[in-house]
Parts: sequence; structure tokens; C-alpha cells
Amino acid sequence: MKIVNTITSDKLHLSGFLSEPKNSKENIIVHIHGMGGDPYTNKWYQSFHDLFPKNDCAFLVGNHRGTGSITMFLKDPDECPNYGNALEIFEDSVEDISAWVQFAKDLGYKNIFIQAHSLAPSKIVYFMNKKNLDFIKGLILISPVDMLGLTLINKELHERMLLESKKFINEGKGETLLSEKVDGEYYFSAKTYLNFFGEGSNCNVFCYSDRQHDWSMVNNTKVPVLGVFGTKDAGILPVSNVTNAQNIFKKQFKSSPLVKTVVIEGAEHSFDNHESEVVDSVLQFIQDSLNSKQF
Repeated sequence: MKIVNTITSDKLHLSGFLSEPKNSKENIIVHIHGMGGDPYTNKWYQSFHDLFPKNDCAFLVGNHRGTGSITMFLKDPDECPNYGNALEIFEDSVEDISAWVQFAKDLGYKNIFIQAHSLAPSKIVYFMNKKNLDFIKGLILISPVDMLGLTLINKELHERMLLESKKFINEGKGETLLSEKVDGEYYFSAKTYLNFFGEGSNCNVFCYSDRQHDWSMVNNTKVPVLGVFGTKDAGILPVSNVTNAQNIFKKQFKSSPLVKTVVIEGAEHSFDNHESEVVDSVLQFIQDSLNSKQF
């Protein structure tokens, strides 16, 4: 494993970790972490950096504008802006994903797969709708969360945070942190909360409840897709049972030439102690997608 760096088209410096097989430039996985996460603390990274290269597949994971809660970045020519989960704008994720995908392409890998966890599957689906890159061979969406659905579980809190967000924005204080947290854990600035959970948000990609929903971004995805779910996933269960979420997920990727889903028994949101099962599922999907006559 080695430390690597890339720069986005808007000159933001990103860093990450790359593990490669010794004698293969066939397959690489570009992993995008979830809300408030990072490229190193989740337990599964150790397994990913070990097991994927042993199976002739490189593994790349990097930071992005959603890393941590509030994180300082370097930006050319001499800026040090703060981003992180509390301050990011959903649409800006396209810049960061583009930079890491291009980095993988420049390494010379033939088949590039994008893997994402939790919030990040929403970013990947949005990214593919914006870029529609023909060299992306497939998407691996681990615990794809119904972001708005989770927020609406506590409607009163959601309404208070929306009102406070709009108030701060009207006062020109969009980067002010809201007085309450999402899920009792995540800080959001006014601009970020409204961007993620306001009306017409592009973050609202998946829906596992019976509310009205626009599935067009998912319907328009044109590459093979794997959905990985855990039976004890707290990112899914408050909104839906896992079987229902799995079935809806599989049904809505209408333009994908191959759609597979895997449910891992006993796995929670972080998939601790189920890392090898995730790897096995991903490797099988890569093989199936490359062998698919439709793609």
C-alpha cells in the first residue's frame, strides 16, 4: 500500500491509499467513503487492501470534500478551505470522484469499477448521470441509503433544521452550524442541510418507503450494478426491511445490463467481521460483469 495524491479540476488537493497486484493492470476498484467518513478508519480497509490485490484487483480509496466533519484542504494557488461533511455541497462530489477515477485511468488499468458506501452510492449514481463515462465497467453500491427517508423518521427535527437553515442562509450565514445534529451525530451547516435535504435535492436518489419519488437518475444508470445489503444495517432498517429495499433497488436500475444484489446475514452498516464476504461478492460481480454479453 502506498500514499497517492491527485488534484481536482478546481485545484483541490486530495490524498489516498493505493494497493496493487504485482503483475496485473486489468481491474481496479475506486472506493468512495460515506458521510463523515475517511479512507482509513473503517475496519474493512485492511481487508480490502489485502484481499483485492491478492485476487489481481487493485484497490484505491481517497479523501474528498465529505471527509470528516470539518476538514481543512489545500487548494491552489494558496488557499486552505474547510470542507467535510458539515460543509460539503452534494454536487461538488462530481469533481472529487472525477479526479480519483481519472487517477485510476492514468495508472493504466483496463477495467475501472467504482465502489461506494452509505451516502456515497447516491453520489456515484449522480456522478454517472453527469459524466456517463464509457470506461467505467460497473458500480458496487454498499448499503445504499435512503437519505431523505432516514431524515423524515423524525419529521419535527427535520422541519426545525430546515427552518433554521433557511434563516441562516437569508442572513448570509450559510456556513453556520445548525443547533441540532442529524441522527444525534452529524453536524450540518445551514447550506449543507438545505442542499442535502431540501426540496428537489440531488442527494435524494434512493427511496425505500411509499413516498412519491423520482427514480430517473437510477433508471438512467447504464452500467452493471451490484447492491450489497446487511440484515442488521441501521442505515436501511429504520426505513424498510432489507428484502423490500433489495427488491426496490434491483427493480429500479432499468437501464443497467446486469443488476445483482447480495444480502449478508448479520452484517451491520459498517460490515465489521463480514469483510471477506463483501470482497467475495465484489470479485464475483466483477467477473460476471466483464463476462456479460450485454455489456
